[in-house]
Amino acid sequence: MKHTDTPPDFSKTAVFHQTGQPLEIIQLPVPSPGPGELLVRIECTTLCRSDLNTYCGKRIEPSPTILGHEIVGRIVRLGAQAPREDLRGAALGLNDRITWAIYASDPDSPLAQKGIPQKGDRLFKYGHEAHRNQWAPRRAERIHCIAPAYADRQTA
Repeated sequence: MKHTDTPPDFSKTAVFHQTGQPLEIIQLPVPSPGPGELLVRIECTTLCRSDLNTYCGKRIEPSPTILGHEIVGRIVRLGAQAPREDLRGAALGLNDRITWAIYASDPDSPLAQKGIPQKGDRLFKYGHEAHRNQWAPRRAERIHCIAPAYADRQTA
């Protein structure tokens, strides 16, 4: 799939159930972005120490879950009112490479207001919540992902 091609109808993802079991590869329908959302094709994702501890059984998280919340990808669709510039003010458009760590919290919580939203109230982090066969994180992050069934050889 070239970067300018239309996204597929379905995407594959690896679901963690419990320590000692292989990851389950499932297909999910690729959503259309809603208002204020971007549809992003994943090129690279990493597993942090928390993910590895979950996988190895040193940490218990609700499961099934999808590990990996530090992501690099390319914008393939923009929803209505989707951001058209990044936090630096640079223009955003189709095929642009972006990166983020998926978490969402209440932006009005005291910790978020102090500049540490990753510790804010009603925190949601991909890989730390149960997967419910839908696109996580519950639309709260405002970014959808496409996990491709192919390997993109470009580096971030």
